[in-house]
Amino acid sequence: MPPCFRQVFIVFLITLILPSFLFADESHHKKLQMPVDISFAIVDLKYNTERGAQICEIQHGVSSSFKGCTFVNEGSNPIAQNLLKELDKFHDQSWLLFGAFMDETVEDVFIKDKKWILFPTLRTITLSTRFLIESSLPINDPADINTYHGLAILKPSLIKDRESLQDKFPGVIFLDNAIYSHRRDKHKMTELLMGHPLTKKHKPKWGLYQLENEEGLIDLINNDIGSDLLVIKPLRDSLGRGVIILKRDDLNEVMEYLFKRKPQGLPNTDPAYEFWLTTKEDCFLVEEFIDAQPVSVPHLDGKLYAPTIRLAFLMIYNKKEIEIVCLGGYYKFPEKSLSEEGSLNERYKTCCEPPYYSKGDPETMKLAEEQIKNVLFCLYQKFLGIAE
Repeated sequence: MPPCFRQVFIVFLITLILPSFLFADESHHKKLQMPVDISFAIVDLKYNTERGAQICEIQHGVSSSFKGCTFVNEGSNPIAQNLLKELDKFHDQSWLLFGAFMDETVEDVFIKDKKWILFPTLRTITLSTRFLIESSLPINDPADINTYHGLAILKPSLIKDRESLQDKFPGVIFLDNAIYSHRRDKHKMTELLMGHPLTKKHKPKWGLYQLENEEGLIDLINNDIGSDLLVIKPLRDSLGRGVIILKRDDLNEVMEYLFKRKPQGLPNTDPAYEFWLTTKEDCFLVEEFIDAQPVSVPHLDGKLYAPTIRLAFLMIYNKKEIEIVCLGGYYKFPEKSLSEEGSLNERYKTCCEPPYYSKGDPETMKLAEEQIKNVLFCLYQKFLGIAE
């Protein structure tokens, strides 16, 4: 068959099978296992000298914001630059769906790089002759990233069945295949952390509780967690929505609000409480509160704040070896300092807006990075299905 007809045939054949995977149900496919993987993740954590790094959340990097990175670096985004640098080591061409990155400053860095081909929609990628040809070419060594014909970054919500997608286009690697199914469920991620002694020590005490079973819940939470301060979290939301920091003595009042879901008599005006009025969640998480090492912030009048550290990582599985690369990080702060009057949320929960960011203390950042690298190494083995 002449090359031109072969290309047309490939385009026609794959076009026919597109509908079979674009909207397939994620819950109906078998566990994803791949000989290679590249996944982008961020870790939010508290750090103190007694407990070391204590993980608040592990999230999908593609769906994360890096406002703090651009703020502390005067408009540039070193995390995005380092991500691009690492990904560009493998291929001379790759594909990016417009809007795949939630943070526009990350996308801008990729758009300016000549190795990346930008497409406006998923269908335009999957109907691109060049993409179809490259994605169907043979792979000399499935365990070697360099023998694939490019990388593709898609918006996470567009593809329900990543395994079928990879099967249809085996010649390219889709970013985040290993972590995709864990991207939204805090409980699933926390359970994975608890399965190994090394990772367990970096996660605060926690419990999963039903929103429909109020009887005996206060005693159960106090027995499970046992700390004077607690943190309530929804299972699947992000950006701090629904996160409530409270005193143990206020647990009864807050539980009454969560269960009754009545707007009257709010404990305060914090919108975190309003989240629970309309949520469809039937479970919630409660965690031990971890106090962070206070830091003085020069551009915030030198006041002491309780920082949360955000670190970004690229996890790579290549030639049957795991590599964890730290792409950078920074401090995030609450709206109020430790000395100001305000609720616990106002003084301890990050507000995620400028100017409440700063560069991290180099020694603390390095210690946190090394500890989290060890955690991610163990966790990534589980994502890949290769844990012993």
